[in-house]
Amino acid sequence: MRYKSAMHVFDPSHQLYEMHGADAPDFLNRLLTLDMRSFPVNTASRAFLLDARGKIVLALRLLRVAEDTYWTDLAPADVDPTRDRLDMFHFGERFVLRPVSTHHVLWATTKPDALPDGAFAVPSDRCGPGWDLYVPLDAAIQGQSVDAQWRTARRIEHGCPAWPLEYRTDATPLDVGMAGVTEGKGCYPGQEVIERTLALGRPARRLVRVTTAGSETGPALTPGPLLSEDGAKPAGELTSVAGEHGLALIKYTRTGPFLRDGVTVTIDQGDAP
Repeated sequence: MRYKSAMHVFDPSHQLYEMHGADAPDFLNRLLTLDMRSFPVNTASRAFLLDARGKIVLALRLLRVAEDTYWTDLAPADVDPTRDRLDMFHFGERFVLRPVSTHHVLWATTKPDALPDGAFAVPSDRCGPGWDLYVPLDAAIQGQSVDAQWRTARRIEHGCPAWPLEYRTDATPLDVGMAGVTEGKGCYPGQEVIERTLALGRPARRLVRVTTAGSETGPALTPGPLLSEDGAKPAGELTSVAGEHGLALIKYTRTGPFLRDGVTVTIDQGDAP
């Protein structure tokens, strides 16, 4: 699927939260996979909190707005788990997690020619190449609104993972890619697993784009387990779908074809090894 050049905009219905305090860089640095102390102001990145096995507990999208302040946008269901997890490691550091009362976040396919006063934009792959727009609550951005189906299709086209679909609690960040992981960074939960995986050269799984075999208008896919072509062995998980296209986490050495509910699924040519 291809998209017109007009700017498309959507509101992810996420609440912006501020991670603020003199100890915020050090506090977050000892918890997350990203080097937070050298993370430049006015830039954004993914970052992960892992468990001891290197599995994802939280997948955050962080913007550093000042030396001691980071913003993250959270779906309503993720607010309490994020607060609870951070509180588990909070032992008196000068650090708070609180709602941002001045701005909200939008996403756009292109950067607007002009932004309202107080708004700013950073590159973002939330739904493929685009921009996160941090906009004052009383300001507006003009653009064509798009629905969830459009956003999912574009995200799949560009191979962009999302939480909690591809970034999921049974996966490590490296199963999905290197985004949000600083190689060689010091201690954080799960760090030994991540560094060992990097030293070995590859993770257990990889993220690929898939489609129903042989047709641009094949049977619609549904998320769920992928089996080997003979239907005998698990081969991966179909994580996001838009019609006959999808994203899948597959065992690293598998090349397909696969079966999903009796339908043959193949890796898109651009993602084939």
